[in-house]
Amino acid sequence: MILLVDAGNTRIKWRCLSDSGDGFIGPSAAGDIQDLRQVLEGCIPERIVVACVRGRGFSDQLNDICRTCGAALPEYLVSTKEGAGVTVAYPEPGRLGVDRYMAMVAAHHDVPGNTIVISCGTATTFDAITESGRHLGGVIIPGRESMAWCLSQIAETLPYADEGEGVLFATDTRDAIRGGTMLASVAAIERISMDMASRMQGSVRVLLTGGGAPALLPRLSGGFTYLPDLVLRGMAIMVAAGAEESRQ
Repeated sequence: MILLVDAGNTRIKWRCLSDSGDGFIGPSAAGDIQDLRQVLEGCIPERIVVACVRGRGFSDQLNDICRTCGAALPEYLVSTKEGAGVTVAYPEPGRLGVDRYMAMVAAHHDVPGNTIVISCGTATTFDAITESGRHLGGVIIPGRESMAWCLSQIAETLPYADEGEGVLFATDTRDAIRGGTMLASVAAIERISMDMASRMQGSVRVLLTGGGAPALLPRLSGGFTYLPDLVLRGMAIMVAAGAEESRQ
């Protein structure tokens, strides 16, 4: 069994993969580093493959947990110029978040054609990929929670408003911030994806992923497809591609 770990800025998600890399075992799960420790204490996988956008502190902590549990040290994926049919636009591919790279790999394999991948989390990221797998580049804006947190940090009189539905005509400040961050996110997603699609030849599919996507979907106009676990799916494709290369 191979354990895939998607360590995002806010959440950690994981899912088990068969040893051959050709199929998932069970659903994905999410939690913090201690929840992941319990998983490793209960069942030690043959391999642990990680896509991490956190700092060195997380990898050091995870490495220590693996040593304590008697598990193999994790293998950390990195963004490369080319892999699994995707060619990265960044001159320095290593500077592209590996989560964005994995999501593009999954999108290119599972949804053929010109594609825009939008990941809604701590940041909301946009990446455009052509039918041939060429990454055109992307855009990053703050996610909803990040917008609210920044306001509370910059303006002393503004409260921190956790994510919620919010209303257009709010009668208290927290609801006004909730509604504002929701509407700002929706407007940005629709406008940026429209501008990207207008510069790509042919039809374009727009995919949403990430923990913040379900709350935004009901507010978005048609034409957006929600695909959860896109990063984990891309990781599985990369693992399977590596296994195939080793057999050749």
